[in-house]
Amino acid sequence: RSLSPPPSPPSPPTPPTIPPLLVLLTVPAAWGTYTPVVKQLFSYDPPVPGLVFSAAYYLVAYVALSVVQLVASTIMSPTSRAISPSSPPKQSSNDSLNNPTLPALELSSYLFLANLLQLSGLQT
Repeated sequence: RSLSPPPSPPSPPTPPTIPPLLVLLTVPAAWGTYTPVVKQLFSYDPPVPGLVFSAAYYLVAYVALSVVQLVASTIMSPTSRAISPSSPPKQSSNDSLNNPTLPALELSSYLFLANLLQLSGLQT
């Protein structure tokens, strides 16, 4: 009597990916429009305060990244997010790897201050 091998499980569907070149092309588009937009905002009478512009700038970035994170988390298959019951999660000695909120806030604070300095340079 011959035993046939068990059927292999179906491969999980691959999520749709954005072509990497398209993502790379968004960088010069975003950087190339920043200075003209800032100069236009400073040409208004009265000019938009740098603090208000920076806050709006980072709010837009936060919303955009939140949407990307939401879309990416829904596209990921549940099997890739599941933790195997046989292997418990590893404990890290570095809490920032488990909870990146504080390092992210620190980095965003530095970026916010740098953006304010850049705006003061563009305003002159």
